[in-house]
Amino acid sequence: MSTALETEGSAHIVVMAGKLDSASAPEAEKLVLGALEGGAGIVIMDMAQLEYVSSAGLRVMLMAAKRLKSSGGKFALAAVCPAILEVLDIAGFTAILDTYPDRAAAMAALGG
Repeated sequence: MSTALETEGSAHIVVMAGKLDSASAPEAEKLVLGALEGGAGIVIMDMAQLEYVSSAGLRVMLMAAKRLKSSGGKFALAAVCPAILEVLDIAGFTAILDTYPDRAAAMAALGG
């Protein structure tokens, strides 16, 4: 998996590609935590190039959402492929995480 952290307006965008699994989740978590420690109030995970997510990846998403919510911030997922969206739905994450069709829609909705 490859990850990158971008800043767009007031939002921090975590761009992920490949697989978010037990091997790559620590790297993704470190990136998200770095954004949060840097004072990010809006974090968007751009998943346009993400092909797979395991339970370890789901934990990273949940951790980010909880931390942002507790500090009054906003968290969203953007460009989630249908297969990963199905996993999120089965796990009950679509009820607690905001998802948007693309980064622009997430930015518009979150005020980034």
